[in-house]
Amino acid sequence: MVERACRLLEQDSDSAPGLEELAKTLGSSPYHLQRTFKKIMGVSPRQYAEAWRMDQFKKRIKEGADVTTAMYDAGYGSSSRLYEKSTAQLGMTPGAYGRGGASMAINYAIVNCALGKLLVAGTERGLCSVTLGDDETVLEEKLRSEFQELS
Repeated sequence: MVERACRLLEQDSDSAPGLEELAKTLGSSPYHLQRTFKKIMGVSPRQYAEAWRMDQFKKRIKEGADVTTAMYDAGYGSSSRLYEKSTAQLGMTPGAYGRGGASMAINYAIVNCALGKLLVAGTERGLCSVTLGDDETVLEEKLRSEFQELS
């Protein structure tokens, strides 16, 4: 059920179905769907849809699309929807992200945790990367590949 919910949320993320509609489509109650989804995925269906859409935006930018094209390809219906989420999910404006973090001071730290190594990077505007891995060098390389301007 949760996997099917994810696929439905990914289909058209700007107009992703609400919890009631999603539950009805899946033959579940909204309460059961919300509780089960969050237990398995760690986030609500709405949070999943928002994160998936932002990941699609980031992917399109990395493929070379301009901000406007990436925004629409990712399912954002307007720039205001993208910009209202950008600080919390990118730690910078979409344009700055598209320029590889140009002119942004990005600081990061790597610490040990129960799941291995945790890299947390941020700007003055917020977090721009949270990544788990086993090797500090690989984590740093991944961060540098996402933010070419990182020195």
